[in-house]
Amino acid sequence: MYGKIFESIYDGSLYGDWKAIAVLQQLIVLADEHGVVDMTPQAISGRSSFPLEIIEDGLKTLSSPDERSRSDKEDGKRIILTDPERGWGWSIVNYKYYRDLASRVEKQAADRARIAEKRNKNKDVAECRRVSQDVADVAHTDTYTDTKDMSIFDTFWSLYPRKDAKKKSSVAFMRLSKGNQHKAIEDIKTRYTDTPKQYVPIATTYINGERWEDGKDEPEKAKWI
Repeated sequence: MYGKIFESIYDGSLYGDWKAIAVLQQLIVLADEHGVVDMTPQAISGRSSFPLEIIEDGLKTLSSPDERSRSDKEDGKRIILTDPERGWGWSIVNYKYYRDLASRVEKQAADRARIAEKRNKNKDVAECRRVSQDVADVAHTDTYTDTKDMSIFDTFWSLYPRKDAKKKSSVAFMRLSKGNQHKAIEDIKTRYTDTPKQYVPIATTYINGERWEDGKDEPEKAKWI
């Protein structure tokens, strides 16, 4: 069988008793799904390759009451005989508790792994969308470059105080009507003259929002002082 061994086994009241710890580890591995090891000491010794005297010493300690044990079940005993009259065959006292705890730990680990995988997939999807949009923007830019005179955008760009996202800005600007392009150029000559650059929106925001239609709020200048 398979049994999960928790690190706390080394820190409890068995600390320093390596024989008891080693034997308990073997019992956890050899136990069935109910925590029962239906074997004689000689059989446990043969399966584990531990000398018989170590197995017997460990079994004696594990089956003795321990007032310092973290568990108050069976007076702190780690194992009890399944049949006192037979004299061999043991049940691990807290096996079910630790088995269920191991299942919860494994489930939590599986949940964390599943969530991390989902997040990574979402990141991949977002990245694919971003790349697709960039490709689309480049395609649009190429189309406008081939079919329209870009000099009017160059004029706008030379006047605009913030130089970010030029390619996307050119796409947005070239979609405007000729009338709006000229309005934007005239407006930008004076709109942000007193505005610190960090407060100037990027050109795509200005263009898509048709900011040239907004009135200039003179009192706003006081905010930058």
